[in-house]
Amino acid sequence: MSATVLRCIGGGVLALTLWGVAQIGYVALLCPSHQAWLNARNGTRSIVVEGGETVRRTHDAVFVCETTHHLGPVAIHRDLDCYCAPDVMTVADVERSVFGSCAADSGSNARCALGHCNNYLP
Repeated sequence: MSATVLRCIGGGVLALTLWGVAQIGYVALLCPSHQAWLNARNGTRSIVVEGGETVRRTHDAVFVCETTHHLGPVAIHRDLDCYCAPDVMTVADVERSVFGSCAADSGSNARCALGHCNNYLP
């Protein structure tokens, strides 16, 4: 009985370890928001979000925000992403909500194409 329990516990520890390594690899190498940040820094691409199912709702404003991506308590890298928030929120309100630096995204220089965003703020 105890050997079976130990095998189950060992399998669980192995599965959690593999999951954790996969998460770290994804965050470090494949994070789309970090890729957008890199593209903006290198000047290779100015559009942050150009498609997807998440779009600006009626009475929403769109903001482009630069934030720090954390994995638990550890800061991994910088991200650039589009946020939709009620149009009564100011840039300062959005910055406090996402813990980053933001700018309103509108007009001819919009970086979140067609009002697309990856995150909704309440």
